[in-house]
Amino acid sequence: MNLLDSDWIVPYLLAQKRELKSYKELSGDEQQDIQQVLFIMDKFCIVEAAYHELTCCPGGEELPRSYLVKQCKDNLNKLCYIDALNFYDALSTVIEKMESVAEIIVDSEDGLGEKLTFVSGYYNHF
Repeated sequence: MNLLDSDWIVPYLLAQKRELKSYKELSGDEQQDIQQVLFIMDKFCIVEAAYHELTCCPGGEELPRSYLVKQCKDNLNKLCYIDALNFYDALSTVIEKMESVAEIIVDSEDGLGEKLTFVSGYYNHF
C-alpha cells in the first residue's frame, strides 16, 4: 500500500502546504470580500456550519475560508457591546411614564379642566 494513495493524506498535505492567515493579515480587498460574504450570511440567515459545508463542496475552494469569516464576525462584534435589558425594570419604567402622562391629560369634553386618571379615562370612553 502506498501512503500517498490513502484518502486522508493528500488533503492533509495540501493543508500543510497552504499557509493559514488570520483575518487581520489579509489585504484590504480580501477583507472586503469576507465582509461581503458575512453580510450575505447575515442577510439570509446562513449559519456558519452551512457556510463551512459550502466551502468543503466542489467549487467551494474559491470561497473565503470559514475560519476567516468567523474571525471577521468576531472583530465586528468587538466594536460594540450589547447588554441584556432587564424586562421588569424596563416595563415598570414604561408603566410609570404612561401613568404620569394619563394624569396630566385634561378632559376637554366637559371643559372643567378635570384631571383624569388612567382608569377613569379608560372607562369614560366606553
